[in-house]
Amino acid sequence: MKTLLCGIFLFLSIQYTHAQKIDENGRLVQNQASQIINLPPATPILQQLQTAKGSQEVVVEFTFPATIASGEMRLFHPREDKELSVFVLTASSGQVKIPVASLVSGMGIVGLYKDGKLLKTLKVRYE
Repeated sequence: MKTLLCGIFLFLSIQYTHAQKIDENGRLVQNQASQIINLPPATPILQQLQTAKGSQEVVVEFTFPATIASGEMRLFHPREDKELSVFVLTASSGQVKIPVASLVSGMGIVGLYKDGKLLKTLKVRYE
């Protein structure tokens, strides 16, 4: 009796495991694979560009996510909670030139903001 029940369960388990119609990604087997679509960055990009020696400004490049068209960039003191200057950004991407005289000891913290909400920060240095 045990052998008969084990045989039935074995037959049923083999029958149903090999007859799956859904792959490991949850798609039906007969459907085509999904296509990859390149989307613009979902997170903001903020980076300091290389400046020429003797230049009196630091260049910071920014890119907002696709859903944001404008915002502002704020420069902060590197060691104190003090805002040094604000740059209004009217484009979704571009460059901001920060005068070296605005930096404290050649350093500063730049924050990318939209409607008062911080999106990304960057430590900038003048060398």
